[in-house]
Amino acid sequence: MKARGNTKIILEKIGRIQNLVGEAKGLHDNDRDPFSHELAQKKLEEAFMLCVEIRNLYDPL
Repeated sequence: MKARGNTKIILEKIGRIQNLVGEAKGLHDNDRDPFSHELAQKKLEEAFMLCVEIRNLYDPL
């Protein structure tokens, strides 16, 4: 698989994924907020979509 010169874009997206997952973990541990599960799910969904975007930056095998 070759990234077609998109290394900078990929690294930016990976940084965003790391932030989203960290935020989701923090929300998961917050049992005082009744909406924390829903907010965490949204962050994980966004992280998943960024993974899909990164995968689409690569040439098919």
